[in-house]
Amino acid sequence: LPLDKPITERSVAECAQGLVKAGLMDETVADTVPARSIAAFFNGELGQRLLRAETVRREVEFNLRIGAKELLGETVLLQGVIDCCFAENGEWVLIDYKTDRVAENYSAYDVAKKHFAQLRLYKTALERLTGRKVRQSYIYLFSIGKAVEFSEDF
Repeated sequence: LPLDKPITERSVAECAQGLVKAGLMDETVADTVPARSIAAFFNGELGQRLLRAETVRREVEFNLRIGAKELLGETVLLQGVIDCCFAENGEWVLIDYKTDRVAENYSAYDVAKKHFAQLRLYKTALERLTGRKVRQSYIYLFSIGKAVEFSEDF
């Protein structure tokens, strides 16, 4: 999705169709792209910060060797893909997008907290690989259009 022009429901749908024409996305997948939710994200506070950012990185693949206390000091290879990060004032803001459904009796925090361990690992990886501090980390729940900030206190 190009970030250099206004992001609307229509522009998201057109981008998905462009990926189909380029052979990069299947038509059935394109039909499931939540264009309204994606446009709402970019028109919200966090999305607007991303659009104003000095640096934006998306789909960042990484491999990182880390010590694992659970394995009695063994080193493990952590592999992952960071959905999005952007720089503000020289520090990273990390976002992990989720499509989880939020049942009526659950809060956004209840749903997001099951992903905090993953986000903690992504934060560690991003800081080690770039040498820049991650100032804020979020789980963004597309199904309800809410960003839940991760706290180290979790």
